Amino acid sequence: MLRHGAGKVFVDCGANVGDIAAIALRHGMVVHAFEPDPIAAAELRRRLGSHRMITIHQVAVGASARHETLRGSGTATLESTEGTSFYVHARNDGARQIEVEVVDLFEFIPSLDQPVAAVKLDIEGAEFEILERMLGERLAAPFIFVETHEGFSPDFGRRLAAIRARIKLERVQNVYFGWP
Repeated sequence: MLRHGAGKVFVDCGANVGDIAAIALRHGMVVHAFEPDPIAAAELRRRLGSHRMITIHQVAVGASARHETLRGSGTATLESTEGTSFYVHARNDGARQIEVEVVDLFEFIPSLDQPVAAVKLDIEGAEFEILERMLGERLAAPFIFVETHEGFSPDFGRRLAAIRARIKLERVQNVYFGWP
């Protein structure tokens, strides 16, 4: 994907401080980086904000447009932003709460003026709502890389099993789990 990515769009959902976005930029991709946590978003802007081929969106992504409470660790450090989520879990005690806008990924992608080459979902549990909707309404992207967070709750484990079974049954070829 990266070898043939120059000039193509990469949508980085859960960009955090931009490590993956920076790789896409080095390969000449146009990047839309979504990072709702204000601490991580500030670092992302500091690191990559001056690059002409990135647009940084300080909002979350989901399967519907809405407002949501983003929860983070009470120790508001740059390191703690990797666990910021809509859900409380082992790396996130939920003590820091921020109201954020959630953009509907299924509306955002078609709004772009060029095709999307790849989508990265590392959104700390919110990937399940996107994956479930995607099975009925495909995302227009040849590559969708997903880090799953099924350990956050037993329900997530059950949802992931159902998603994987349906992906296999429907022979979906563009979803890649377990990155990096």
